[in-house]
Amino acid sequence: AGEQSLHLARCLNFRNRLSATPMDKTEIMIQLETAYGIQISDADARRLKSVGDIITYVVTTVDKRDKSYAK
Repeated sequence: AGEQSLHLARCLNFRNRLSATPMDKTEIMIQLETAYGIQISDADARRLKSVGDIITYVVTTVDKRDKSYAK
């Protein structure tokens, strides 16, 4: 049941399922930038439609950043 719940959460769409306004989404992006020390471009933010999209984006961006620091 836990894995199914996680899958459902990752698929949640901001506008349709979470009733998030564009301002809500902007605030979420700002909080993510602050929490993870990343920059999310406006173009990238527009492409992030679901919770899963954001998780993948943050993990990938942080991973790339950390690998570049390790060099």
